[in-house]
Amino acid sequence: MSYLSSNVLFLGAGASNPWGLPLMSEFFQLVKQNIGSANIDAFSLFEKNNITDLEDILELINAHSASHVIRMELEPPIKGAIQFVGNDIYYKEDDIYHRLGNPTTFLSGLHRLKRYLERQIFISLRKYDRDRAFQSLQRISSKICINKKLTIFTTNYDLVIEDLCREMKWILTDGFAVETGDPSHTLLWDSKKYVHVENQNPSIVLFKLHGSINWRRIEDGIIKATDVIPPPIYHDPEQPEHILIYPARRKVASEDPFFSCYNALQRTLDEANLCVFIGYSFRDYDCLNRIQSSLLHNKNLRILICDLRATDLKDEFFGINDRVLCFEGAFGMDDAWFDGFKEKLEEIS
Repeated sequence: MSYLSSNVLFLGAGASNPWGLPLMSEFFQLVKQNIGSANIDAFSLFEKNNITDLEDILELINAHSASHVIRMELEPPIKGAIQFVGNDIYYKEDDIYHRLGNPTTFLSGLHRLKRYLERQIFISLRKYDRDRAFQSLQRISSKICINKKLTIFTTNYDLVIEDLCREMKWILTDGFAVETGDPSHTLLWDSKKYVHVENQNPSIVLFKLHGSINWRRIEDGIIKATDVIPPPIYHDPEQPEHILIYPARRKVASEDPFFSCYNALQRTLDEANLCVFIGYSFRDYDCLNRIQSSLLHNKNLRILICDLRATDLKDEFFGINDRVLCFEGAFGMDDAWFDGFKEKLEEIS
C-alpha cells in the first residue's frame, strides 16, 4: 500500500487541546454552562454521581436508556441505580429512593440529552486557534516525516489537518475524491483512493478513525461536505446522517469508512518503524488491540507516547516493554517541548 510509512503520527484529543478545542473531560463544564431546563434533570443525575466525562455519559445512555432496569456501573462507580417500580422510575442514593417520574418521560429525556450533547460536539469543534494549530503541526511534521510525506491517524473529529493542507497547498489523501464526470464536484468516500497515493511532495495521508464533523451519508454514499451543520436537537429523517463514532469507551468500527481506517492502522503499524502518539488516552479498545497486535507482530515497531501521563499510560496499557517509550510533558507551543521532543527522537533513532 502506498500510504505505508516508516514513521507515523497519531493525534488524540490532547493534541488539539492547546489549539482551543476541548477534551471530552472538559466538555462537561462547557455544556453545563449552557444547558437548558429541558435537559437539566438527566444531566444533573450524572453530575451528582461524579460522572463528568462525555465518553462515560454517552456510553451509559446508549447502553441503558432502553433497559427496564438501568444500572450505571462505569468508573467512577455510581452510588445507586435507576429502577422501575410500578409506573414510576426511582433513583436510589444512600438507601433513599428519589422519584424521577414516569419511565417513558425519563427515558425520553435521556435520548433528548444524548442528541443535545452530540449537537454540542459539532458546535464546540468549529472554531480553533488556526495560527497555533498550524505552527505546531508543521513543527511536528518536519521532525518525523520522511521524503516530505507523512501518514497521520487521528481520533479527532475537527478539520485542523484538512485546513492546514489547504492553507499550505499540501497534497491531502483522506479517502475522498470527485468521481470522474461529476459536475457537482462532490467529494465521495472510496477506500481505494488510499491504494494509489500520489508521490508528490509534500503530502499528508490522513485516516480519521472516528469520522469527521463534515462527513455525511447520502443516497450515493458518504460525502465530505464543504460546511459543518450540527445535527438537529430532534430527529429529522430529511437531514443527512452525520458519520461519526460518538465518544464511548467501547467503540465498534465494523462498517466503512471506519472499518477501512482501522484496518489501515493495523497494516501501517505492522510495517512501520515508529509511531508517535500525541495526546492520546488509548481508551478506544478496538484501536488499542490493533496497536498491541502490531507490537507483537512487528519487532521493529517502536511507540513514543507524548503526554503528561505518558509513563502511567505505558504502565496501564503496555506494561514492561522496552519498545514503548515515553516523553512526558504538556504538548503546546513552547520551544522547550519541541526541543525535548527532537532530543527524544534523536535518542531513539
